[in-house]
Amino acid sequence: MTGQSPLERLTECFRSGKNFKDLQQGRHFFITSIAKCDEKGIVKEKHYMSPIYQKEYETLEDAKNGHRTIVDLFASGKLRC
Repeated sequence: MTGQSPLERLTECFRSGKNFKDLQQGRHFFITSIAKCDEKGIVKEKHYMSPIYQKEYETLEDAKNGHRTIVDLFASGKLRC
């Protein structure tokens, strides 16, 4: 946690008495995250907390391109876990 999520900011409002709008927002970013799942696509918490692959991107366009690349690598068998 960065201390900047909406829930953390709301908690800080109650603690400090400051207005929600006055508290600094965290930076915005995008993440491609791959975790082990079962045959139904359900990810257990232990796998969710320890992804096989994870990368942050600054822009939506970079995230879409990165996602496409990693999916292609997995699908072609060039990236294995």
